[in-house]
Amino acid sequence: MKKIISILSIALCFFNFSAQTTHTVNAGSYYYTPTNLTVQVGDSVIWINDGGLHDVNGNINSITNQPFNNPVTFDSPSTNSAGAVIFAYKFTVPGTYNYDCSVGSHAANGMVGSVIVTDPSTNINAARANYSIYPNPTSEFVYLSGINGDSKTTVYDITGKLLLSTGEKKIDLSSYPNGLYIVNIRSNNTAITHSIIKE
Repeated sequence: MKKIISILSIALCFFNFSAQTTHTVNAGSYYYTPTNLTVQVGDSVIWINDGGLHDVNGNINSITNQPFNNPVTFDSPSTNSAGAVIFAYKFTVPGTYNYDCSVGSHAANGMVGSVIVTDPSTNINAARANYSIYPNPTSEFVYLSGINGDSKTTVYDITGKLLLSTGEKKIDLSSYPNGLYIVNIRSNNTAITHSIIKE
């Protein structure tokens, strides 16, 4: 019996180790690519500098000067070395992490991003299907497509305040000020989180 438990423990440790992935985000002139990234607990993200002076700021929003309220805060020094690693982070706590580049007016010019960290032991997984949320940036409305069946969409401002909740696939942001918004869509056992810029 002890031998079976030992073999199972080794197999579980190997599975957990092999399941961890390192993701890369490229940073350049007013962009992080991909802007929105979904990873699992235990995965790492590395931000690579394509050129210019950039950092990865997951602490205080550079546009609103309010805390991001991420599950865990992080911040990196800035670098201007092309090809250098700006920041590397292993995500161990599930949740949505918003971040920006705090150098100059980079965030205000659209250099913002998010990492959604899912826990594979839960029933809710991030959708990897063909969905789209457009246009982004927007001036009034955002449309959802590729989401099958009934869904519930909630929109939050960058401080985490709930602004609206709807089952519609057309979201009206016209009455809200310009800035960054977080859109969360739930449909069946699927959860999608996306950041939208209104300008």
